Amino acid sequence: MENKQFKLGIIFNGFNQSDIALYKSQLIELNKKYGDNLKLLLIGFSPEKNDTKFLDGVIYEYAPLASYPHYLKQLNIIRPDLIFIPLENNKFNSTTENIYKFIEAALIDIPIIVNKQFPYTSKLINNKFNGFMFEKASFFMGLLSEIIDAPDRKELLDRCAKMAHSQVLKHLGYYKTSDDGKVTFANKVMVDRLVNAIDSPLVKTE
Repeated sequence: MENKQFKLGIIFNGFNQSDIALYKSQLIELNKKYGDNLKLLLIGFSPEKNDTKFLDGVIYEYAPLASYPHYLKQLNIIRPDLIFIPLENNKFNSTTENIYKFIEAALIDIPIIVNKQFPYTSKLINNKFNGFMFEKASFFMGLLSEIIDAPDRKELLDRCAKMAHSQVLKHLGYYKTSDDGKVTFANKVMVDRLVNAIDSPLVKTE
């Protein structure tokens, strides 16, 4: 295992307390196992504004919610080694097609770890190729520990990040038109906006 502290970013959006709570016991065990060698960072969380009960027993730090484009700049400055997108198996998660968190992380060259839950399927994430995917919640700690303890951890993370970045630009960053000329896949607009937001100067707000 590399000696450098491993920073795991956990996405919090104000509505996914139950998603994160599903992994509470494993997060506590990870705290015990790695101590100061692991930092759990809740991105978009603030104890002053959000309920903290679902995190009782977990040792974590946090970065308060920032609006676009500052969120992307914040993410780029924080630069966790890996971003965890916790997804509970429920109707909302299984019917959404929102993969923005994957795209955002990929554009900043940060790989993600996620459970196999639509829309995050093996068609999008190829484990240890362009990200990390585990079959069910109980496998989370095992896969994360494998990543943290890998002797080639930096190379593994960098490789996945680069492949995800390439995938987003190649497959999600273009217009696809149907035979009648109508745009049927317009993610290029969103990708271009994200790239511009990341690259533009950070403007401080009061």
